[in-house]
Amino acid sequence: MDARLVVLPVIREQTEQGVLRLSGEFDLGGCEVFTSAAEALLTAGRRWLVLDCADLTFCDSSGINALLRVWQRTQTVGGGLAVAAVGEPVQRAFDVTGLDQVLPMTADVDEAFHLIASAPAGEEPA
Repeated sequence: MDARLVVLPVIREQTEQGVLRLSGEFDLGGCEVFTSAAEALLTAGRRWLVLDCADLTFCDSSGINALLRVWQRTQTVGGGLAVAAVGEPVQRAFDVTGLDQVLPMTADVDEAFHLIASAPAGEEPA
């Protein structure tokens, strides 16, 4: 099985929200793929991004740094980033690095969209 990071945009009806489904291993080799996919959604007017991590099996420090850079980029356009459906090995990496204290994390994509929808305009969801 190929462990490279695969990033698939998921179409949803919400005009300012986008989903990126991540699968495989998020390491240095996947950073450009991820950043390019996120930037394409942001350029298309999607200010709020949800990362569906249900099929993400690994994330190292370069992947975490890429997540933080995209999170910062979403903030420059008045949006934000939420992470959904993180599995145990990846969640452990997020816990150790403190990423779970920076980015909103939810059990699934629908919960992430509910969280985004409930955030006051211009504020990061809690």
